[in-house]
Amino acid sequence: MSAQTVEIKHPYHDYCLTQAMELAAQIKAGPGVKPGAGLSVAEALKIVSEERRGMPHVWITGRVAEEVLRAANGETGCFTP
Repeated sequence: MSAQTVEIKHPYHDYCLTQAMELAAQIKAGPGVKPGAGLSVAEALKIVSEERRGMPHVWITGRVAEEVLRAANGETGCFTP
C-alpha cells in the first residue's frame, strides 16, 4: 500500500484496507511464510478475489476484504452488511 493510499474502513465490519492488504500478502506468501511487502491494491484485489472463488464455503473475511479492496480501487457500491 502506497503512502498516498487513504485508509478505508468497512462501514459494517471491523475491517480496514491495511488488514485486507495484509491478508492478500499472506495468501500470496503461503502458509507459514512471512509475507513480503509491495503489493498494489489491484494485485491484492486479484489475489483475494481468486482465493474466494476457490472456496467451497462462504468466506466472510474474504468477502469483506474484497469489498474494502474494491473501494480502494475506486469502485462504488462495494459494501454489503
